[in-house]
Amino acid sequence: MPIALSFYVTGMATLQQYQRKKKTLKVAKTHGVQVETFAQLQAWAVEHLIPDTIEAMTPYQTYALPTEWYNNLGVEAVVLTANVQVDWIGQLTKVPRRFVLHIDGKHKLHHGKMLLVTVGTHSMFLSSRTKITHSFRPLLYMLTMNMETTDSIVYLLKALNR
Repeated sequence: MPIALSFYVTGMATLQQYQRKKKTLKVAKTHGVQVETFAQLQAWAVEHLIPDTIEAMTPYQTYALPTEWYNNLGVEAVVLTANVQVDWIGQLTKVPRRFVLHIDGKHKLHHGKMLLVTVGTHSMFLSSRTKITHSFRPLLYMLTMNMETTDSIVYLLKALNR
């Protein structure tokens, strides 16, 4: 029969106390947003839909793009953006030449069982007379439970065309 050490060592926390503390810290780290299932992710997305105009967007707030989930059966994902990214997309549509998009999954940035996938473009500029700076400009973010499957990437690219 296992012996519970917390009964014999004063001041030592129980397993339940450690688990509660870990959950409290996780909630604080994610600004109180706890999403563990696709249904919870969909509910969050419906509450945070992107406004019709960029002027109605709040700076630095994350918005979900409207999605017809019934048309994308098998893809459990939500596409996100903010006003800065919408500005960048607007700038790209006015560029008279072609540009390259880059898609990448951020495997170390998991939120629950979801993977963060970004689609964006790169920019290079001269920051001083001798230094060239390279930056990745994300246009859309996708939280997906499907990892980087072909269907989820097609879903993300369709969202970029909206």
